[in-house]
Amino acid sequence: MNKNSSKIIFIIFCIILVLIVCCGISIGGYIVYKNYKDKKEDNKETELNHEIENISSSTTTTVTDEDEDNEESNDDGKIILPDLYGYIKGDLGFPSEYIPPLNICAENTLSGIPTCIETTKNQTEYTLEVTPGSYYVYSMVLTNGGGYDDYKAYYDEFVTCGMSVECTSHNPVVVNVNIGETVNNIDPKDWYDF
Repeated sequence: MNKNSSKIIFIIFCIILVLIVCCGISIGGYIVYKNYKDKKEDNKETELNHEIENISSSTTTTVTDEDEDNEESNDDGKIILPDLYGYIKGDLGFPSEYIPPLNICAENTLSGIPTCIETTKNQTEYTLEVTPGSYYVYSMVLTNGGGYDDYKAYYDEFVTCGMSVECTSHNPVVVNVNIGETVNNIDPKDWYDF
């Protein structure tokens, strides 16, 4: 075998060796990339499952032995959803010998849309069901307001201050209501902001 043939065989051997190494690196790189991608997708799926579990745990009701004994428990296998509303409660008042029928409203601070209920004569308390959000709460006389027609008596800083002469601010107080929460002592009684 002459020198030229040995060189050619050596060059071919080197080329084949380089090709094998390049193929090995490419295959190894692909395997590493595929494992990385699969692991990243698994992490995303795990995070999504955790979020779904968190949402599910906050919106489902756990049935206990007490619930099964309760006459109002659901025996037909239907899922009982939690209360999706919040509640605002408070006392009512009016500068008179009696409390006239009132319209009690919670006005959403973002949309300006009120949610209202009507009360009866001399009703001293109210409960208002609202969707979770921020509200201004006020009362209005329904009929024969005696000078208070269209007047909105807010739950405001005058009320929270104690409704005394020293209380000068009549700025409405924002009432924040969360899902399933009852916010108490929201008394829309400022009939003195003229």
